[in-house]
Amino acid sequence: MNSYRPDTDGIGLRGRILSSTEAHLSLDPPIPAGIDRIDGDPFVAVQLTLGRTALWVPTLGVETDAGRVIEAVLRCEGSEEQVVLPEGIEYQIGREWLGDQFHISLDELSTVSRSHLHLGRRGNMLIARDLSSLNGTTVEGFRLDTPERSSTSCVGYAEDLQVHGDDRFVVDDERGIYGVFDGVSSSEGAYASSVVAEIVSRAPFCQRISLRQTEQELASVLDYASAALASSGIKSRTTATLMRCLPTDNRGNTPTAWASIGDSRLYTFDTQSRELTQITIDEGFGRFVTNYIGKKNDITRQPSRVQQTGNLLLQPHQICILVTDGITGDYGTDIMTNDEMVRHLTSCSHPAEIPHALISAARKHDDRTCVVVAPNIK
Repeated sequence: MNSYRPDTDGIGLRGRILSSTEAHLSLDPPIPAGIDRIDGDPFVAVQLTLGRTALWVPTLGVETDAGRVIEAVLRCEGSEEQVVLPEGIEYQIGREWLGDQFHISLDELSTVSRSHLHLGRRGNMLIARDLSSLNGTTVEGFRLDTPERSSTSCVGYAEDLQVHGDDRFVVDDERGIYGVFDGVSSSEGAYASSVVAEIVSRAPFCQRISLRQTEQELASVLDYASAALASSGIKSRTTATLMRCLPTDNRGNTPTAWASIGDSRLYTFDTQSRELTQITIDEGFGRFVTNYIGKKNDITRQPSRVQQTGNLLLQPHQICILVTDGITGDYGTDIMTNDEMVRHLTSCSHPAEIPHALISAARKHDDRTCVVVAPNIK
């Protein structure tokens, strides 16, 4: 068997290392337009080393009716096999996975951990994250550190009441990721909200990045989801409000970034002053929403993108509340005012009680979803 090895004169596109625990690297090769294949070994865009086992990701630019796209595959030293790396899929690579995919004996993979690396593709970027492996991971000569567990001390409490079955939510305390998604009933709303929730759940978020970079990363994930839905051929749309808590500082404050599209809302509530603040701005009015994930612009035919992001510093006596419009309402008597919401919030003795209280008090005949994030309240 001939093992795959790159040409030493191949082109290395290092991309950009965004943190010490993760690598984001460009897969976009400088190949002339119109070339749809390369005879022999393709050049190497990215090289990874797991312990002593080498992996390569060769890429190829292909012209299609929809424009130029990047095809990428994963190859392993000692095998002629290859695994296609589609967009939006993240693999957990380890000793047994490599043995099954590339038919390499486990003895030869002895320096690879059972769960060694997360490897995913988002657009034309390859994202690699080490999973606390014994022998480590090197990407383009850069050693990735072992990722740290989140020290946000975030606790998310969620509840939903399904009427149409179009709402979804994400609660990921370990990574500090929280979101609500309200699928549009006139489209394949349940499909849209499920797809976006799954993309968010699987997205390889970076460690040790700034609040501004976190905003951009959240928006990037939602923009990717919007493009995926818009190109699916299925009329499917959803709102989304997504937030991420970064590690809590030594004063107990939690830096928090958010991104939103549509009319699902993010609030903060101060448990001492009893002040409720709406952070996001509804994109539309009532039942008329102007911006959705999965919607195409009427003129440019491009997928909708996130228009609003932001960040805040949650103090120890503050919490975040994410809700779909089944709770806040649209018109007339189904609207829950801020004063009414404050009454329900102050009636709860613990943040865990809030989702049920707001869902029970809502009057709109619709799916109702609430996620409460209490980073510093035990």
